Amino acid sequence: MKIRLNDGAEYEGSPVEILEQMKSKSMFTDAKTIDEYIDFLVENARKFEGKSLAVAGATTETRAASLIEALQSAGMAEEVA
Repeated sequence: MKIRLNDGAEYEGSPVEILEQMKSKSMFTDAKTIDEYIDFLVENARKFEGKSLAVAGATTETRAASLIEALQSAGMAEEVA
């Protein structure tokens, strides 16, 4: 999977790999787990973009996939070939 965020940044891999790449480029998130990073992104989308991202799942993998889908549904990311 390959996605492009609205800022033009592109990430490729599994949903968890994509979030790991995004996290590595984000300030103040190096100590966060992927699950904490997902929560951080959901909260920031609400605060700064006015977007409500619904993330579901019991595992990191399913939550990461759910977040990627939510970003796409909210128009904050798109899948690219």
